[in-house]
Amino acid sequence: MNKSQEARFSLEDILVTPAHNKLNQNDICINLQPKAMAVLQYLALNHHRVIDNEELIEQVWEGRVVTHGSVQKSINMLRKAFSELLPDREVITHYSKRGYQLNISPEFDVPEPTGSFVAQERIAKNKLMKIGIALAVLLVGAALMFYVIQYSSDISVKKRHVTEFSDFSSFTSNIGQEFNAEPHPNNRYVAYAYNSELGRPVGVSDIELRVGTGDEDDWIVASSSNSWHKMVWSPSGDKLLALEMKPQVNQQITPDFFQPEGHFYTFHIFHLNLEKRKLNKKFLLSHWQGLVSSIAWRDEDTLEFVAAMGSSTTKQRFRYAPENKTLTLVEDEHSTKNIYHSTIHNNLTALLSTKNNGSRVSFIGEDSTRISAVAIADRLDEISWIPDGSGVIGLSVAKGKLWFVYLDGKTKVLEAPKSPDKLFFHPRFGPDGKKLYYTETSLSDSILAFPFTNIEAKVVDNANLNYSASYSRSGEKFVYASVRSEKIQLWAREFNKEKRLNRLPLNTSISDIAWAMDDSHILYKSGDAIFIYDFVDAKDKVLYKGANNPSPIYLDKQTKHLYVIKTENDVRNIWGIGLGSAQKIHQQLTFGSVGTAMAFHKNIYFQYLDSAGLWVFDVNTGKLNKLNGSLQENSKILWIDGSGIYFVTGGRCRESDVYRFDMSTQEVSVAQKRKHASIITNSFHPAMGSLYTECNVRESNILILE
Repeated sequence: MNKSQEARFSLEDILVTPAHNKLNQNDICINLQPKAMAVLQYLALNHHRVIDNEELIEQVWEGRVVTHGSVQKSINMLRKAFSELLPDREVITHYSKRGYQLNISPEFDVPEPTGSFVAQERIAKNKLMKIGIALAVLLVGAALMFYVIQYSSDISVKKRHVTEFSDFSSFTSNIGQEFNAEPHPNNRYVAYAYNSELGRPVGVSDIELRVGTGDEDDWIVASSSNSWHKMVWSPSGDKLLALEMKPQVNQQITPDFFQPEGHFYTFHIFHLNLEKRKLNKKFLLSHWQGLVSSIAWRDEDTLEFVAAMGSSTTKQRFRYAPENKTLTLVEDEHSTKNIYHSTIHNNLTALLSTKNNGSRVSFIGEDSTRISAVAIADRLDEISWIPDGSGVIGLSVAKGKLWFVYLDGKTKVLEAPKSPDKLFFHPRFGPDGKKLYYTETSLSDSILAFPFTNIEAKVVDNANLNYSASYSRSGEKFVYASVRSEKIQLWAREFNKEKRLNRLPLNTSISDIAWAMDDSHILYKSGDAIFIYDFVDAKDKVLYKGANNPSPIYLDKQTKHLYVIKTENDVRNIWGIGLGSAQKIHQQLTFGSVGTAMAFHKNIYFQYLDSAGLWVFDVNTGKLNKLNGSLQENSKILWIDGSGIYFVTGGRCRESDVYRFDMSTQEVSVAQKRKHASIITNSFHPAMGSLYTECNVRESNILILE
């Protein structure tokens, strides 16, 4: 077999690595003989059909004279290995006088081709044309350079859509916040959401649901003080489903700190006469409490959506028939707990699920059999069908990449322009496959200081995106992140003078800044890496890089131990990681779900999620103790000193006053009163006050690529 076919693949929870002849399941590793691995590999590549002995001999033994007994010997080795890993499954079936077939559909790791996503706003048109030509060259080169596994050799797809764009335009001329464009099947109209009140606090202005062609007089179908979360047209285009998202009862616009999102959703179905701008009929469906991550029309009368119920974080597939108000849970082999998005086109379903630190797209036929599955390195936020039915497009907001994932297992990737001060989301093809609609939000924020004089002032005020400010322990300076000239930078401000700190390039946002007690260094997070900046040496370097979204808490320079929070399946826990000569140490220190956490000297103070009280981990002794049970649950710690803890309650953009918890008396008092709650506090210092950014409606535009 071809060496290019040695891509890793998974059989359920078993990782198969042909290049090393290994099967891995959690901590179990089984070595296979090369011929046994070659047989397994060939069965996986052709899992959709039965393979006879002669074909295996021809393809695996490449024409050498061997008997059927050689094939049987390899099959027996494989069966013995799988009996240890999957004792209750028949992984390889023998069909008398026909041959062998793999019973588990493999999921292959797909190499990641690269390209360019021509979508940079307000660029001269001749520059756009050059980029479009470069995009075509890059994509052709990517197709030649990378081999992509085809999951079924008999799958044939016709691709009648563009993947190369040379120009863009704005969908409307409105000034405001417009987002979530959903093109109508007739290719003339678009449904979208619009908010004209820029600069106002989030959650206080009405958002309109509009349908039209991007003109000022587009039809306002409905208006709500809540958010129009998702919209989707029925196959005929006669009905528009709009999902209105509102806070849960007795909750605000955002969840409590460190809590997963949970909302009430109202399903609106509008029967529309678009030509006459007439609402023929409207269904208002019952509330859904929890989190809805996707919704689609299965047919003209049935909805399918993926959602978690109540406080659960486990998402499931549901179908709902509005006419008879029937809700059913989809329980089939494809509806695993890792699914978080589904979309449907002409009776074909595409399911998006987590796959290690990336994603998996599975294509399901009308008879519920899986057609193909593709493992992707990036975590996609959502997927939508390409109108010709050849596959789906999926966006990774964090990586700025648009993936084309096809039924035949092939992929293409377009890279978004390197603009860290812009956010790209919600890509949707027009029905003819020639236009791509998406939303672009420009990010710009000032950092405000609110000292104890109660005189609010902008301490960082420019046209850039500024965020993640953090006071030093002494309070004499603070650092913050800023996007300048399309580069993410770390700056320090002291006595009204500024200095850029980082020299290493950063591709993702800076967050979770942690100061040393003596102000000698800071730790900060960018992507899956933790950096350190040493103020003495004036140097930055990567301290640690690892999976599960590590966030820094504390570095013990003497023992070379780094303490971080890692997140796995939405559960946060504290880990101790050895660096340098101690790098073999990698230990989970808490078991539950940790909310807030901050270090003071060699103690890490933290809360467990949804639990009142305060815990401490002693770095010197390795002991874990509960200090008290009275600190309010889901608090956010801002500062710790020898006698007290300063914290806020509430959630993002709805913060409380700053409180002080006295650790000796366990009494709570107000340390600083706020002027308003619609803010995000970045940092607090008992002598300096607060650093924060405001939560205001930002301008966003719907753009069209052609």
